[in-house]
Amino acid sequence: MVFILALDLSDVDYYGHIPELPHETCRKAEAFELDPSDWLLLDEDFIDPINALCGTLLDNGDVDYFNEAQCALLSNWLGIRLGQTLDTRLAVLYTKLKEFSDRAILLGTGVVVEL
Repeated sequence: MVFILALDLSDVDYYGHIPELPHETCRKAEAFELDPSDWLLLDEDFIDPINALCGTLLDNGDVDYFNEAQCALLSNWLGIRLGQTLDTRLAVLYTKLKEFSDRAILLGTGVVVEL
């Protein structure tokens, strides 16, 4: 389970619409590894609202790519959620994903979420 910020999409291979970015940090991507126990938190609070908002199909074991426009929607939603009472670990995850989404918007790239 990982969040991957695309730093550079030039010369990147794609699997469908999802860029194949390395999990380790390199010049093309920056990754944030999740703990397997994070799945339950994300399943309860994140999956359904984000799939509805962004038109994604995330679920346990799935991977999807949030393009620049979807990152704008995601960032807004995360900003709202971070202003509310959250589980401490969920706040850490949302803060990192918001950071990645905001940076992707500035870079004109996107974020891969692999659950």
